[in-house]
Amino acid sequence: MPFVGVHTGSRLKRAEQKRKVCKHLTARDNADYRRYLRQGKYRLTKEEAQKLGTGAESYVVNLQMNEELMDMSQIDLTDAEQVRNRIREYFGIVKKYKQKPTVAGLALALGTNREKMKKMAVNANGRTNENVSKELQKVYLVYENLWEGYMLNGDIPSLNGIFIGKNQFGYKDVVEQNNVVEVKPQIDTEAIRMKYIGADNELPEKAVQDE
Repeated sequence: MPFVGVHTGSRLKRAEQKRKVCKHLTARDNADYRRYLRQGKYRLTKEEAQKLGTGAESYVVNLQMNEELMDMSQIDLTDAEQVRNRIREYFGIVKKYKQKPTVAGLALALGTNREKMKKMAVNANGRTNENVSKELQKVYLVYENLWEGYMLNGDIPSLNGIFIGKNQFGYKDVVEQNNVVEVKPQIDTEAIRMKYIGADNELPEKAVQDE
């Protein structure tokens, strides 16, 4: 029974990989990719992926990069030097695969998740090594700088960039508000009363009738 379960899981995983790759390929490339699957090549080499087109190549390269991140050994997250070296190592892997660095990717390399990494950066629990927090704060500044560069150079779609800016770096839409205050004229009732009161301190006849 355990063997059947593992086999079923592997089969489903391969089917999911096939579905994700085929979604980005043309009909002709799809046929070639299915041929690779029939030959048992569920993990393509980079050269084989290049023959299938940019969709498969990007998918395979990204998958291989994440597999390498998953295989990284655990480090001591209280040691600032180990954290610093792992950050440099992560950026080196990203450059090797020609991908863009991500917050989740760095968290994976550090052996944690994005929520915990953010809390470590701001020392939300009060237990994080101060030097470790400083290293992570630098990384977030690097990410923000990269994000601005990507946006200015058009390296990422505008909507994606706006989403990242709001959710990762706390940017907000700025709406200008022009507050118009209605100023009511001040009426000097005493001056008006004195204007219409005659010498005998009585209002004119027309004014009396109006009343």
